[in-house]
Amino acid sequence: MNNIPNTQNRFLQYLNSARRRETIRIVCVWLAVLLAAAMVVTAIGVFSGLIRGFTPTLTNTTRVVLFLAAILAIVYVLWKPVARLRGDRGARLIESSDPEFDGRVQTYLDTEARTPDHQFLPLLADDGYQVTKRVPLYRVVPMSAILWPVVGIASLLFVTVAFFQRAPVEWSQAAQHIWTGWKTPGLVAVRSIEVNPGSTTLLAGENLELNAQVQGFSTDSVTLHVRVGDKPWQTSELSPSENGEFDFTVYRVVEPLEYYVSAAYTQSTQHKVSVVTPAKLENTLASFEYPEWTKLPMEEKRNIGRISGVKGTQVTMTFTTDKPLQDGFVAFGDQKLELNPTTVNSDGTDIEQAGTHYQVLLPLAVDSQYQLMDRMLDRDIAIASEHAIVIQGDEAPVVRFVMPGRDVSASPVEEVVVRVQAEDDYAIETVELLYSVNAGPWQTIDLSPDEPGV
Repeated sequence: MNNIPNTQNRFLQYLNSARRRETIRIVCVWLAVLLAAAMVVTAIGVFSGLIRGFTPTLTNTTRVVLFLAAILAIVYVLWKPVARLRGDRGARLIESSDPEFDGRVQTYLDTEARTPDHQFLPLLADDGYQVTKRVPLYRVVPMSAILWPVVGIASLLFVTVAFFQRAPVEWSQAAQHIWTGWKTPGLVAVRSIEVNPGSTTLLAGENLELNAQVQGFSTDSVTLHVRVGDKPWQTSELSPSENGEFDFTVYRVVEPLEYYVSAAYTQSTQHKVSVVTPAKLENTLASFEYPEWTKLPMEEKRNIGRISGVKGTQVTMTFTTDKPLQDGFVAFGDQKLELNPTTVNSDGTDIEQAGTHYQVLLPLAVDSQYQLMDRMLDRDIAIASEHAIVIQGDEAPVVRFVMPGRDVSASPVEEVVVRVQAEDDYAIETVELLYSVNAGPWQTIDLSPDEPGV
């Protein structure tokens, strides 16, 4: 019985040695698989890059696949086998090596886990140790199971070193680009296609001016892919201009579209073009408030363009559009007049559709012009045509004698009837008759009408 404790120690050493050999085997297999996967993925990436050209997408995809391969190798080749080995402390590994164990290892380990000081543990260990004398460790974990992964690792490392020493420069630089390209730019010519203006917004009916530039390779043509809405893609072959760039114009864009350019297995970013339709002017209402001296009443005119009036006239313009303006204003000469949204007609009634009616006051002082504008896409967009503002002059009144209309002779007791007609382009406030009898002093008679008028 004195040898039983020593037997238990030897049995435990046997179990630990078996687990240690299996752990070494798992790590060696993992390293071999990891190196092999890295070499295969790198070789595919290098071959694809040299044939099709390196693009950011290809490079990044290869790096992502390398990362995923490493994760899979860690999970399935390293972590799970080690977790299983630690879970049963190597019982299944050892017992599967020889049928004579017949559950002895599992029984010992379970008993030790439940009751570490169980009195039968030494006896169970002695029973299991007797079997271990007939089952050496190389039968549990053969040395070949460890050496083959080691040989594989050494072979892969040798191939890697030989590759960087003997392979063509473009191959070795391509491999370095995949692994450390962010640290050492310029190892390979990265292919890309830059397209301007990229994603943008146009006014309905504008032309889309495209310019494509290829980088990292040369080509005699590129393909433009355009799709309007959900319609199929349409393609056009573009030839280079004198500067080696590719230009194309998509005329009168009225619907949103998508486009990209491709060439030599390389594709640009897919861009989107949005279309904005400016508001339309539906009608105008001009309210004229003339200066007081004209004696003219307020007047309204609809859908006028050219405005004319005497200096000092105040014209209130009301614009009606089919939809709200984004940042509307009126270009008045060299000024920008702010529009005031209104919900009331000139007669005081409510406007049915608020948000599409705008007012602005135009003071007539000098000849000028006006135009309804809207600020869209960081530029001024004309909503209506430009119209002139003409200042009318105040013409001199026209006065003539209706009666007698010519020189007459009259006796001292005879009356001479005089009728005067006066006309003006706006209004006449006073009419005076000046006369002299027998070369005497001039006298004045007021002929003004009761109500001033034309």
